[in-house]
Amino acid sequence: AIFFIIFLSLIVERIVRFVIGRYVSKWLIGKGIKFEKEKERSFTLPIGIMTFAGFWTLAIRLLEFQDSELSAFLRGGFVVFTIACVFAANRIVDVIGVWLLDKAIDTENKYDDILVPLVSKTLKFLVFCVGIVFIGNSLTLDMKSIIAGMGIGGFAFAFAAKDTIANLFGSLTVL
Repeated sequence: AIFFIIFLSLIVERIVRFVIGRYVSKWLIGKGIKFEKEKERSFTLPIGIMTFAGFWTLAIRLLEFQDSELSAFLRGGFVVFTIACVFAANRIVDVIGVWLLDKAIDTENKYDDILVPLVSKTLKFLVFCVGIVFIGNSLTLDMKSIIAGMGIGGFAFAFAAKDTIANLFGSLTVL
């Protein structure tokens, strides 16, 4: 039954990857952005893994395992699903960044040509920070103390780097 669930999960994963890949390719080509086959594969791979893990997590409950065994299967599915969600969000930020960069190139202003990569990299950093918290949560780690430590560390970093941050905002103002 487990092999049958894996087989069904692979079929659902391939169908979802095919449909989403075609939809995103058509959308980007409709917007006039070139989207290669390799980028389509790298974009749909995390979404496929996320679909596989989600289907696995739902289907494994149908089998009558004992609670300890079911808990191990579900925990593995949750961890893989969460990691795939982080990478899928990262790929979505990549696609949005490509779209915004294409829009920025069309304008005469050079400010947005500099700002778009900065925004894209900042969004990727935020995705990974939030992703680490969610991955830790899916591993049943106590994330409250880690988040509190990150808050205190962020405050100390901001206080130590206040001149650098002031210079960064000053340069953005000049741009």
